[in-house]
Parts: sequence; C-alpha cells; structure tokens
Amino acid sequence: MPLLYELKQKQGLPLEAKILMSQRRIRDWYEHWHGMVYASVSGGLDSTVMYHLIHAQYPDVPGVFVNTTMEFPEIVRFARTLPNMTCLTAEKTPAQVFQEYGYPVVSKEVSRSIYYARRGSRWALNRFDGQRPDGSPSLWYARRYMKWKYLLYADFGISDMCCHEMKLRPLVKIERERKPFIGTLAEESERRKLAYLVTGCNAYTARQPRSMPLGFWTRQDVLRFIRDRNIPYAREIYGEIVEDRQGNLRTTMEQRTGCFACPLGQNAHRKKGEESRFERLRRLHPRQYDYVMRPLESGGLGMAPILDTLGIPY
Repeated sequence: MPLLYELKQKQGLPLEAKILMSQRRIRDWYEHWHGMVYASVSGGLDSTVMYHLIHAQYPDVPGVFVNTTMEFPEIVRFARTLPNMTCLTAEKTPAQVFQEYGYPVVSKEVSRSIYYARRGSRWALNRFDGQRPDGSPSLWYARRYMKWKYLLYADFGISDMCCHEMKLRPLVKIERERKPFIGTLAEESERRKLAYLVTGCNAYTARQPRSMPLGFWTRQDVLRFIRDRNIPYAREIYGEIVEDRQGNLRTTMEQRTGCFACPLGQNAHRKKGEESRFERLRRLHPRQYDYVMRPLESGGLGMAPILDTLGIPY
C-alpha cells in the first residue's frame, strides 16, 4: 500500500514537476549504462513524448521502431520521420503467431490466463472461478475473470504471445548491447502498474533491465505536453487534441493505436454510437480491414469469428 500511495502522489504532481523528474530518470539511466541505451519507439503518443525528452538531453540515443506489419500506415510514416531512428520488421507474420499460439483477447492478463488454464495450470483455472492461486475466494479475481470463463471453451487459440513474438523478439540482439527506454505508463493496465510498483522507473537489476521515465505520468499529462509545446505527433491518425466540457483532453480520431488488428481493450464500454476499432478500420482503411477479416487459409488473419465470440462490432 505505501508504494501504491507513493505512485498516486507522483501521478498527482504538476506536469512541470513530472518533466523534471523524468529528465532525472533519463539522465540516471543514460549515465548508469555509459550511454549504451536505446529508445523503443512505437510511434504512439507516449513514446513520442518520451523520445522528445530523451533527445532534448541526449540526441545520440538511437530509436528503434518495430513494424509488426499491423501498424497503421500513418504510424509507420511518422516513425520514419523521427531522428536517429532504425526501423525493424517482425520475424514472424501475424498469421504465423496466431496459428502457433492463438489470438489476444480482452487483455494480456486474461489471454495469458486462458492459455495456461487450457493447459491445466491450477492458478489460471482458479482465476476464472474467482479464486486466488491457493483456492481461497477473491472478489478481485471474480470481478476481473469470471465473466470471461466462457472463453476457455472457444474454438480458437488464445494467448498473449503476439507482442512477445512480433514486438520484443526483434529487439533481443539490440538489448545484448543497449538497455531500453520504453514509453509505458503505470496507469495503462494492472500489469504495468504492478511492474512499476516493484521497480519504479528504472529497473536496473531486473532480468530484462528497462527504464520507464514516464511511468508516473497520466494520459492527460502526455496530451497536455504535446499540445502546450506543439510537439510533432502522428496527427494523421490521432487527429487534433481537444478539450471536453469537463476540461479533459482527448484526440479527435484514434485514442490508442498499436496493431490495427488487435482486439485488446475493445470489450471496454463504448459510448452510444461510438465506433469500435474495427468499424473505424473498415471506414478509413478498407484494404487493411479486408486483410484482418479474411480467413487464415485465404491469406488473412481470420479475425471475424473471434470478434463475433467477443461481441465486438466490426
């Protein structure tokens, strides 16, 4: 609890204080590894802000963008405009990963739990019965997992391995020599919050050392930083940054990017009339939409039956 309280305190700080803290984290990481570092850049808003802060101090730090072949074309174009950037391509195609391991559904945590539950792991099976690994009742697990128990019996593979195979594996060779900056926020998921609470921003002694210099920022901080400082971003895909009646900032087009075929997070409640990622893909990128929905045996990703099972409109 003290660590969670400390994180909430940091998240509540003024943006200017957060900028100074992040600059210090960047400097500490760079100096600790004697400059042998790199920035993992997705082309999204969070990593764009991170890369800007890094290059304000250390323009020699290289950026690496991994194209999974499921990136929005606008994101790929934007990444190629960034300074000192290397673009890599994933070693496996999305279809190969889905066939070998299964599709990601709901969240990485749910997908991973389904993968192991189907293989008989008791800790994973317990989650879908609202239980802790020792079998004792847990309201926390009940709320997060029991409603997805039906997916244990879905007639398609499910796992969280796609990010590992398509985004992380291409970076293995680089990380033998350089340690990464990654632009993730603790508030994005339970997994990232727990990781931050264990190590803080700079995980020097982790099995895979990495720095999250924006870990304690919020999405509102990221949007405000970009807007107020006129930082270039992938405007083609995100649109403009605007303020709603409550004073919260949002983008007028995509709120999140990532892989255009990824259903993670798409089961969250949408406002009435709001498009799903796949409905928007059909409208704005018909060629990519056709690829996503076409069956695997016809050279596509076979996503339609997965979305039907999840109840995601497309």
